[in-house]
Amino acid sequence: MKKVLITIFTLMLCFLSLLNSGYTAELRDYINISGFDDYPPFGYSRQEGNKTVWHSVMEVIVDNMTKEISKKVNYKTYHQNDATIAEAIANGEIDLFLSAYNQTNRFDKLAMFYPSVFSNPITFFVLPSRMAYIKTTEDLSKLKGVRYSGEIFTDFIENKLSDWNVEKVDSIYEVFEKIFTKQADYFLSSYYFGFIEAVKLGVSRQIAFSKTPLWNIPVFVGVAMKSPYNGAISYHITRYFEDEKVINEIKTRLQKIIEEFETEYSGAVPPAFNVE
Repeated sequence: MKKVLITIFTLMLCFLSLLNSGYTAELRDYINISGFDDYPPFGYSRQEGNKTVWHSVMEVIVDNMTKEISKKVNYKTYHQNDATIAEAIANGEIDLFLSAYNQTNRFDKLAMFYPSVFSNPITFFVLPSRMAYIKTTEDLSKLKGVRYSGEIFTDFIENKLSDWNVEKVDSIYEVFEKIFTKQADYFLSSYYFGFIEAVKLGVSRQIAFSKTPLWNIPVFVGVAMKSPYNGAISYHITRYFEDEKVINEIKTRLQKIIEEFETEYSGAVPPAFNVE
């Protein structure tokens, strides 16, 4: 009974969102699905043979939906810090966005599907010798941190970090260079993204991370309020999120993606940096 009520409630929210938008869209013969292309495991592109293929931990949802909706799927992916995402969602250019954050301006024209399948834990990475010096969030706020400028958090966390001494840099290499040369005390990142980037650079065994997240960001799938397929998409996605088999497939896929990166970059040689 509880699942039925959740389904009805979600569909009502999507319907009301459409009414409030005052929008009537012309149906097309394809569905636009979007996500990030630089944020593994939530969305990333990789070379497979002669093709560049986009993947997402949520792709099982797309696979299931395309079997049931007789529409072609177009993919349009974005860098995390792409300022045009919000406009594309608001204009109905995007139908479905995989891996979005709630209560965040760029996604406020999406109707989110509840519950969230999993969370994105925000943590910090340090040299093992530094971990003993960091016991609390207050300790972090007094130290110098570094983060990758391409990684975007929720509005709430971004506001929190405005008072911290955290430098943004434009490359992952520079992030780890600052850690290993002790120009920064810690690297602030989501666990999944930070760990995968460390694996790719060959330094995952040379750093430590806090197993207690600073924040956990619920990760959602959202349908654009102005999507002409809002109703159809909402119906199918809500059903999938009630299916334990689909949820388990997503969670299994998450772990498999991490393992795939570990296998692919198992021979990566760590940079020398200029460690004194």
